[in-house]
Amino acid sequence: MAQSTRGDRFKQCVSDCYPFGVLILLAFVVVLGCDSNNSSLTEQNPFGEVYLSEEKFKKEVYKNEENYKIVANAATVEAFTIDPSSQEQNWGNATVEDYPVIEGPIELKPKTASEFVNFMTTKNSFNESSPKGCRPYPGVRIKYTSAEKSIDVLICFGCGILGVFEDGKLIGGGHFDYTEKHLIRMVQNVFTNDPKIQELSE
Repeated sequence: MAQSTRGDRFKQCVSDCYPFGVLILLAFVVVLGCDSNNSSLTEQNPFGEVYLSEEKFKKEVYKNEENYKIVANAATVEAFTIDPSSQEQNWGNATVEDYPVIEGPIELKPKTASEFVNFMTTKNSFNESSPKGCRPYPGVRIKYTSAEKSIDVLICFGCGILGVFEDGKLIGGGHFDYTEKHLIRMVQNVFTNDPKIQELSE
């Protein structure tokens, strides 16, 4: 005899417990409806381990409100692939210039640029995590330029870490463990002909 599934047992319960089963079924539908309303958040960060406050998010990722606004109000967004084999052994002392450009700059079209701005300015894109033991080897650089100046973001998919650079120097960053799939898709849509980018696992 085939083993009954959870769905079969649920339907049998509804049948046996009618009219109470009708109420159970309605409650089940309501719960599903609530989940669907939050589907975008669930897809982005299913564990909900995000920064608890905007203030802390901006401080740790950008160092200050000014740098956050540069990214939020970027007039242009450019993308590069970069050589991750920096001569600098300490990620904290690395500069943007330590990572030679392989391809780029590619100026992103407004819709795509907006996606990258939204990712970097939404606290739910990042999770608070304990320090990781790996040294980042970033392969992608995103440059956000406003009327005042530029902010560079270097992304390491191997570690799930990105660094935020002001005037070429590392000032902050974040972990994107639970939004990695989303960010990979964004980058792959930019570098459609790059085999290494296209091979990134979702």
